Amino acid sequence: MKISVVGLGTAKDEVTLRGLDEIMSADVVALKTAMTDTADTLRERNIDFVSCDSLFDEARDFSVLNQKIFEFLSAAKGKVVFCVNGSGYDDSAVAYIAERADVSIFGSVSNGAAALEKRPAGAYQYFCAADLAGTNVLTTNLPLVVTEIDDRFLASAVKEKLCAFYDDEEEVLFCGKKTERIPLYEIDRQKRYDQKTSLLIAPKKLTEKKSFEVSDLKEILRVLRGENGCPWDKAQTHESLRANVLEEAYELVDAIDGGNIEDIVEETGDNLLQSYFHISLAEENGEFDEKEVLTRLCGKLIFRHTHIFGQDKAANSEEALKVWEKNKAVEKGTRTVTDTMRKVAKSLPSLTRAAKVQKRAAKNKFDWTDTEGLFDKLREEAAELDAAYKERDAVGTEKEAGDLLFQAVNICRYMGVDPEVALNRAVEKFTKRFEYMENRVLETHGEFADASVDEMEKFWDEAKSKGL
Repeated sequence: MKISVVGLGTAKDEVTLRGLDEIMSADVVALKTAMTDTADTLRERNIDFVSCDSLFDEARDFSVLNQKIFEFLSAAKGKVVFCVNGSGYDDSAVAYIAERADVSIFGSVSNGAAALEKRPAGAYQYFCAADLAGTNVLTTNLPLVVTEIDDRFLASAVKEKLCAFYDDEEEVLFCGKKTERIPLYEIDRQKRYDQKTSLLIAPKKLTEKKSFEVSDLKEILRVLRGENGCPWDKAQTHESLRANVLEEAYELVDAIDGGNIEDIVEETGDNLLQSYFHISLAEENGEFDEKEVLTRLCGKLIFRHTHIFGQDKAANSEEALKVWEKNKAVEKGTRTVTDTMRKVAKSLPSLTRAAKVQKRAAKNKFDWTDTEGLFDKLREEAAELDAAYKERDAVGTEKEAGDLLFQAVNICRYMGVDPEVALNRAVEKFTKRFEYMENRVLETHGEFADASVDEMEKFWDEAKSKGL
C-alpha cells in the first residue's frame, strides 16, 4: 500500500508547493485533525478532505489511535494523501504508518519551530508529547523539545515525566497561543492547548542536575582525572583499583543480605563506578572504550541466550542454564571438563572457587551418590589433618587442612548450601554470641581477662539459649 504524507506546517499556508501539488492529485485527502488553522490552507482552496478527529474520541490511547488511523487510510480507495501538522517527519501516526506501508513524505515546518526559533540549537532532543512518557532515552544534556501537547491530560503526563529529570521550578519555554517562560510545575495549568502547543527546556550544567546518566558519570571521571582534577583519582591504575573492585562487590552482597533497597542502590552505584573507572582508564591509554565493552557484553548475552534469540528451546530455568553452558563452552573454546575448571577465576574467594570447580565435576557425573560417603570422607580428612599436626609436619598440616575445607565445601555444594554465605553467617553468629558473653563477663568482673574459662562457657551457653 502506498500513502503520501504532507506536512502542513504550524500555520496556514506553510505547506510547500510540492506538498500542495500532491494534495491536488489525490483521490482521498485525510487530515489527522481539522481543528487547527492549518486546515484553512485546504478550505480556502476548496479542497475536499476528511478528518480523523472522530477517531481521537474512540481511541483509549495514542497507540490505538495510530492503529485506527492506519486502518482508516487502508480502507480508502485510490491515491491517499494523509496531511498532518508540522513537518510530517515528526508525527507518531506517520511513524506507525511508515512501518506498515510505502510512505512518501512531503515535508514542511516542524512542530518544534516555535520553540527552536526562540533558542536555536545545532543538536536537540525532539519528542511528540504522546511518545515522551514511554521513552527511556531522555537526557538533560541537550535542549529538549516536546510538541503536540494538545490537552491538559497530556500536559500533566508530560509534567510527570519531566519532573523525574528536572526540578519543579525549572524554567520552561512554553509555546501556546503566546510564547512565555513558566516553571515546569505550571505546564498543566495553562488556559489553552492544541496540536501546535510545544515547549523547550535548556540543557543542564553538571552541577545543577537533578538526575544523572552514564554520560554524566563519564564526564565526572574525566574531570576528576583531568589537569585540575583530584590527586587520588589521577593516580589510579587498573592494578591499584583491584582491591576496590573486590571490596565494592562484597559491600553489595552485604547490602543484598541486609535487604535494604537504599543500600542496594548505593552499592550498585559503587560497583558501576568501578566498571566505568576502568573504562575511563582504558580510553585514556587507548586500550579499549565503552563501546567495545558494551558490544562484547551484549553480543555475549545474545549468543548465550539462543533459547530467546535463536532456535534452542528451554521450558524452565534448568534447561535455560544448560543452553547457556553449552553456548559458553563454544564461545570459550573449552573442550574438556578440566578446561572448564581452569576457567573458574583464581581471584574468587576460595570457598566459592572450590564450589564452582566441584560443580563442574558434578555436572559430568563425577559426584557423590549419598551423604554417608561425603561424611566418611570428611572424617577421613579430619583424621589425616590430626595426624599431620601431631607429627609437626607444617607442609602436611596445610595440605590436609585444605583437603578438609575442600570436603566441607563439597558437602555444602551437595546439599545446595552456598559455603560462602554459610560461613559468613556462622561468623556473624559467633560474633553476636561472643559479644553477649563478653558483656556478661564485664558485668561480673569488670575486666574480661578476670573470667575463668568455665564462666565464659556458661555465658556462651546463655547466649545460645537466647537464640543468638
